[in-house]
Amino acid sequence: RQNLSKEQLRFAVLVQHFVSQDTMDFRRPPEKRMHDDVFEGILTSSVNAQLVTDAHRAEWAIEGDGFVVPKAQNDEERKQLIVDFGASLVTALEEFLL
Repeated sequence: RQNLSKEQLRFAVLVQHFVSQDTMDFRRPPEKRMHDDVFEGILTSSVNAQLVTDAHRAEWAIEGDGFVVPKAQNDEERKQLIVDFGASLVTALEEFLL
């Protein structure tokens, strides 16, 4: 068993706090949300739109499947790859959580 450093523990606590805040916002009616977040999805309306907007900047793994935006030849192709990536990631998240 490996102990976390103070920095790692602080980071883990902050991430848990932010996830908790976003989760609480999801359950609130839109007019009472703390962060004015919008929720959308393909199978549900339960995925934070900001997560989808930012998701292409990171690598993801869901149930052992990797998700990363492939390299593009030009800006137009990159835009389409990001849209396709978002759709496949959201679908995988929703299927995993349902």
